[in-house]
Amino acid sequence: KNIVTIDYGTIHCHIPGIKSNSWRHVAETFESSPLQLDAVVTYSSLEHSGLGRYGDPLNPYGDLEAMAQIWCLLKPKGYVIIGV
Repeated sequence: KNIVTIDYGTIHCHIPGIKSNSWRHVAETFESSPLQLDAVVTYSSLEHSGLGRYGDPLNPYGDLEAMAQIWCLLKPKGYVIIGV
């Protein structure tokens, strides 16, 4: 099994079994190579989406759009664990 991280910025990780992606990379490659995740864990991050603090555009619905994006990445019957 592998762990995939997705962040607004680029994180350089050299640990075997852990792959880091930016949201921009995931969006740009989604049609040609979509990620299909078994589960997503997000802690203290969704509520920051759309506030413009991490390079994302201001968007009053940023948290809802982030959840929709997560749903698109999940395999059928995948799990989402959310902590705020």
